[in-house]
Amino acid sequence: AATKADHLHHESHDRLQAIVRRLTDRAVARANFSGAAVDVVAMAAVRSTREGTVKQGRETLPVIIGTPLKGETINGETFDGKAETAIFPGDLP
Repeated sequence: AATKADHLHHESHDRLQAIVRRLTDRAVARANFSGAAVDVVAMAAVRSTREGTVKQGRETLPVIIGTPLKGETINGETFDGKAETAIFPGDLP
């Protein structure tokens, strides 16, 4: 299982699962050989963000929205623990 999936937009969950599958290929093959069923899933124990979109020029970017911890700095901005921010988490390969 890949945790912290709430730090990525759901559009990237399939790529996150593919990366985890790739990392565990040999172990999955051994488990399958012994008759075990194996699946890969992207999950979060606690959802600390929500999803949104932001227009930047002609592009619409998928973002995650959350409240950074007090004192946390993102892109030169220090947060107070109350203000929300939207972040484009980037694209997974």
